[in-house]
Amino acid sequence: MRKPISRRRGLLVPEPEVRTLLQRLQDRLQPYLRYLFIGLGLVVVLAAGWWLAGHFRERRAQAAALALAPLRPQLSDPAKAGELLPALEKIVREHAGTPAALEAEMFRAHLLYQTGKFEEALAAYRRLAADSRVQRQPGLRVMVAESVSYCEEALGRPKEAAAALKPLLEEVSGPLQGELLRRYAGLAEQAGQPEEARRAWEKLLERPPVPALVPYLKEKLAATTPPASP
Repeated sequence: MRKPISRRRGLLVPEPEVRTLLQRLQDRLQPYLRYLFIGLGLVVVLAAGWWLAGHFRERRAQAAALALAPLRPQLSDPAKAGELLPALEKIVREHAGTPAALEAEMFRAHLLYQTGKFEEALAAYRRLAADSRVQRQPGLRVMVAESVSYCEEALGRPKEAAAALKPLLEEVSGPLQGELLRRYAGLAEQAGQPEEARRAWEKLLERPPVPALVPYLKEKLAATTPPASP
């Protein structure tokens, strides 16, 4: 009896024409297969490197946060600055580039100011002002610049203190702008810059002022306005 031929054979073995086409395609791709495999290998290596870098960054950030956590309850107590400042410096040094290290540097600068170490506090705040992470966050940038101004004022340099505030006057709005304008005007007066002070008082009067402050603002404006020539 003749052995029956399986109908599935045609599905498993390509027709000669199809095999020839596949062979021609393979022949054309053969010179490039090596580069293709190298490219795929590079993609795999880069993907693995990116994942590992992200993993290590996350681990470092977690370690820095854990190091900072026990210090938080004490950071509002300047009496403990002697213990806290070295601990904060260690976090900044050992965990540089992490969010917790940036926060530790902020706390360190604030403690230096609170304990009267104004030159060191000023240097710390200037480093923070130059940090790209601070520059990308408007609220943080304003806070650091204002802190620089307070340090300069504490060192008896009202002109430098006013200069630190000046770029912020147009950057902020609302009640904070009014507060900064009043502070800037007072510093400009102390620095012997009546024209700068007058412009700040004028801007305050142009804003919707608190009615009770209007007489005071007009008085300050009059004091910094030169008398009209006869």
